[in-house]
Amino acid sequence: VLAWASVPGYDANDSGNVATNHVELLIDPIISQFYEPGSMMKMLTAASALENKVVTPNTRIVDSRMLRFGSDTVQNADKRGMGKITLRDVVAYSRNVAVSKVAARLGRNTQRAATTLYKTWRKLGIGEQTGIDLATWMATAWPPAEDEPMGGAGGWLARVATELRGLPAEQFEAVMG
Repeated sequence: VLAWASVPGYDANDSGNVATNHVELLIDPIISQFYEPGSMMKMLTAASALENKVVTPNTRIVDSRMLRFGSDTVQNADKRGMGKITLRDVVAYSRNVAVSKVAARLGRNTQRAATTLYKTWRKLGIGEQTGIDLATWMATAWPPAEDEPMGGAGGWLARVATELRGLPAEQFEAVMG
């Protein structure tokens, strides 16, 4: 862990008052609540694509305003496309459509692309405990192992995709980052 900050904070010199009247401030949400990873997933997707040599930092990807996956639609937050941009700009400008196109390059089909991405996450330690002894550490919400029902990256991705169907566009965007 290189950095850690929680907001709102409290004045440690007033900890007695905080413990009595604002105990919720003593519970660090970083380790006690689930967080939607959001745009951080764009960096992890880019890392996987770079490691698997399907792109370079200067590879140009067409960022259109939307992309359809079956009945699902991925859109950029600004509902616009930026045209042909580099992978660097895909991450810098947090482009949902372009990063989805990069993710699709990770395999011949969605199943293989998802498996490749999942393997990268595991290499990076996503889903693992940090080893820091913290009293209120919350268990990781992580997909099941390969041998569990609906297990493996593809099964988990399929289940997530199924759960996302029918969500309003704003909620889908929030889940996709």
